[in-house]
Amino acid sequence: MLVVQFLELAGLIPALLFRRLPTTEFVPAPYADERSSLLEWPNGAPATTGVNAGEQHSEHHTKPAVLIQSQGWGSIPYTPLLFTAICLLALITPPSVAPFSFNVYPLPSPHNDDTILSLACIMPEFDPSTSKRGVFEAYRAESASINGQAKIHLWPEGAVRWDTAQERAADIQTLQNSIKVNSGYVIALGFEDFAPRKSDEREGIRRNGIMVISAEGVEFEYLKQNLVPITESFSMIHSTKPPPFHTLHIPYKKTGKNWRTRPVVITAAICLDFAHPSTLLLAEPDDPNEKSPPRRADVVLAPGKTWDVRIGEMMHEQVALRADEVGSIGLWCDRGGISGVVGRGESGAQRGVQTFMHTISIPYDPEEKVQPHHATFYARMGDMVSVLLIWVPFIGALLFPKLGIELGHPGGLQGEVNGNEHQPAIISGALLAVQRASAPVIAGGSASSHAIRAAIGNATAFVQRRFARNQPPAGNLIDF
Repeated sequence: MLVVQFLELAGLIPALLFRRLPTTEFVPAPYADERSSLLEWPNGAPATTGVNAGEQHSEHHTKPAVLIQSQGWGSIPYTPLLFTAICLLALITPPSVAPFSFNVYPLPSPHNDDTILSLACIMPEFDPSTSKRGVFEAYRAESASINGQAKIHLWPEGAVRWDTAQERAADIQTLQNSIKVNSGYVIALGFEDFAPRKSDEREGIRRNGIMVISAEGVEFEYLKQNLVPITESFSMIHSTKPPPFHTLHIPYKKTGKNWRTRPVVITAAICLDFAHPSTLLLAEPDDPNEKSPPRRADVVLAPGKTWDVRIGEMMHEQVALRADEVGSIGLWCDRGGISGVVGRGESGAQRGVQTFMHTISIPYDPEEKVQPHHATFYARMGDMVSVLLIWVPFIGALLFPKLGIELGHPGGLQGEVNGNEHQPAIISGALLAVQRASAPVIAGGSASSHAIRAAIGNATAFVQRRFARNQPPAGNLIDF
């Protein structure tokens, strides 16, 4: 029902806007005064008699032509192309005026037993000429220095480079041992390695991925799906598997009898993946046999590697949008631009190459993990429904270009409205459609509902007066 009402309104908008528009024209002097009088007296000026009438008639032939700005509305045919252009202009106007994002502080949690979780972006300082082995040791030492101050340590995209399977296995074992000594955290590292060669692939193809390592081993691994054109797409292979949901059991409150673990659901994507809205929407549990698989992540790990600060700022905003869409908190770690914690009111940011930590609060509600709470309409409904809703106004304009006339009196444009037989009946259709569409919205007795109702009434009265004032009497020789 609401869709039909929206279509009706969409059909009325072009009819009201483009039926008659203001015009400017030259009017011969003999008719200028008559034209002005018609604007002031829509139903005809009072008759003049006697000497005054003769004087006015004689002046008509002595005055030159004058330019009159008509308050009437000249006829311009409605076309779907014109309406589409206006809609596109209206859609691009707000982003060009309003800021791209707003700083919204996190809302107080209604839960009394939240999970306090510290996140860290690991970015040690080292010389660009440092060997790959030295780079790995720099990252490992930086994570070890933070110890258990942060529960999740994220390394940037491509922080570690492996050329052989032996190097990969040795580094994973080294990190496991380091975590066991300083228990209580996990490391999510961005890596590059050689993909296992297949018969239909050339030799030397590399992969770009993220790996989460705990004291028990590799928790999960994700490979980048959307590679940077040319720079990465030529030398790397992309993945077709969506990001996984994985549940970490973080130690929480180890003192006394309150020792326990808290489930924290995480997922991951890499840099350019966040420029594609469907990346996180397609995430699925890594354990299909789980009884109650999570449908939403608490934390989204987002390693990045940008080559310019402006690109880093753009990707920082993209991560914030993706996190807000699914109701999660994103940890963006970019060695080349801006890093920070975003989503659900978080707005911490860090410029430059420096390790930083940020503490977040996650409501401890196991039932919430299986429901897409705090998600946007797009995240709930997906691509197709959102695209269809965007196209509803255009479809309505094509299907109902003259719906206002059909909703009015049977007489069409010559139908009688409010006692004026020359007033377009489209106003009646507009009033009917507005009332029908706004009834569910303004139902209730709140102050805002009364304000909306009053605004609609004032706008309706203005349109009625404008149309009544600008319609000429029937049979007039001057068509304007």
